[in-house]
Amino acid sequence: MIIIQNIIKTYEGDFEMDGRKYEVFRAAVEYGSFTKAAQMLGYTQSAVTQMVNALEKEFGFLLLMRKRTGVSLTEEGKHMYPFICEALQWEEKIRQEAARIRGVEEGEVRIGVFTSVAVHWLPKLLKTFRKDYPGVRIQLAEGGSAELAEWLKENQVDMIFCSRAAGVGRDWIPLAKDPIVAVLPVWHKNAGRESFDVSWFEREEMVVSPKEFDSDVAKVYKSIGNKLNVEFVSRDDYTIISMVANGLGVSVLPDLVLKGFEDKVTGVPLNPEYYRELGIAVRNLDTASLAVKRVVEYAKRILRQ
Repeated sequence: MIIIQNIIKTYEGDFEMDGRKYEVFRAAVEYGSFTKAAQMLGYTQSAVTQMVNALEKEFGFLLLMRKRTGVSLTEEGKHMYPFICEALQWEEKIRQEAARIRGVEEGEVRIGVFTSVAVHWLPKLLKTFRKDYPGVRIQLAEGGSAELAEWLKENQVDMIFCSRAAGVGRDWIPLAKDPIVAVLPVWHKNAGRESFDVSWFEREEMVVSPKEFDSDVAKVYKSIGNKLNVEFVSRDDYTIISMVANGLGVSVLPDLVLKGFEDKVTGVPLNPEYYRELGIAVRNLDTASLAVKRVVEYAKRILRQ
């Protein structure tokens, strides 16, 4: 036990300077600005600039393009970015292991999530989790299917709450099945039906989300094909609900999204049936940090349906 503690202590001491530079570089990429990265990390802008400059000098090439509007990755930066994110992930795992040896649970978990899951699932989960593990910091990033998959691939998040489609190729922990439904104004002539035939959308004006934003809903739109009459497109589920409630068209959304809006819109099951499988995707659960594994354990216990 003493040997392990000494190894970790030595590693943390050697890594501290590079770890700060890597963290600053990642923040600059995520926020697209040295100023914003400095604000979020509690550094001065000058310190952020110096650390990124030092990292570029160490590597021997530019990582970021500087413009008046912000910063963006160079081609070399795009290549190095996932490796730097992975290095930070391993640093976090080492710190968490050291904390576990000391008998303390701490760390950080970066979670990518659908808005509907963030609204309806995470408050219950995080309230219980934070009570038991107050030392674990949780960061949330909301996005669509394609964004979540890309963030996990690039190590920008440690895990994603998503549909099975976005978690393909990763370790997958299923939690629940969520029906895809027709979203209609409460006064719509088909609002009281037991099911809504997909072919009926051909006669309706539609309010839709971009196909890359929700791949599960996109399957329904694909089945309608060229007969889809699109009036409005929005990335925001709740904007779509508002438009439908105000008679600007009908839509297709997962049932979970409609919770709390039953007085404004009606969700009618589709014929044929469509659903999305919700769960957690992790790059590799076996090598994930202790804090990530704890979140997965709690999600399985609290949210699994």
